Amino acid sequence: MRPPRSPSRRVSEHSAARDPERVAPAVRRDGAAAACRVGGAPLDRRQASLQRHTLASMRQNIRHKEHIALRRRLDGVTHGVPDAAQLPLIARLADEYPHSIRLVLAADEGRRETWAFNCHTFTFGLRDSEDVLRHVTRKVFPNAAYVERLLAHVLIDTDEPVDADFVIYFDGDTIQHSGIWVGGRVHSKWGTGHLWEHALHEVPFRYGAEVRFFHSVPPEQCIAEFVAFARGE
Repeated sequence: MRPPRSPSRRVSEHSAARDPERVAPAVRRDGAAAACRVGGAPLDRRQASLQRHTLASMRQNIRHKEHIALRRRLDGVTHGVPDAAQLPLIARLADEYPHSIRLVLAADEGRRETWAFNCHTFTFGLRDSEDVLRHVTRKVFPNAAYVERLLAHVLIDTDEPVDADFVIYFDGDTIQHSGIWVGGRVHSKWGTGHLWEHALHEVPFRYGAEVRFFHSVPPEQCIAEFVAFARGE
């Protein structure tokens, strides 16, 4: 599949009111930053990103008619629904709308390490970082504004994702969700709820209709960007 590239994006404060206790750091991953060359000459990440964004582009669209009903039902069985109740609801949903959504890690209220992080914390490898935890507050945590910073300074898009690359979902120009590309599927945390494995389109409707892929970078780089983001640098 060949995903879209796009110009600048607006930042959403989606989930900005979440308790920082539930959005503190997520699973570290190893990931190598991919080199980028344009016209045979090596470019640094920022130069490469700027040049790529000037090219004609389009995004991977997941607003297909055959998927909308499932995605709307996923909204209904996850938004505002207790984590424990979501599991049987999503399982039964397959009888009505066949899907391949599989549980990776259940959010267990008695085990803080299973729920105390959101999708971006998981995607960008922030969970185990004490540096991130020290800077998390009720208003400052890995949110859409942080991801926008990564897009501006760190991430390079790709139309040929490989394992461990990043997947970012948009509603128009607004960042709504993120996950990790694994074996042609996505691993993503739905809010501070469960961690799922799913097809690209098998996400709640509120997560938007367009997707872009980005090369993986080491967690240390994402952590450093969060610290700078939290300090207002």
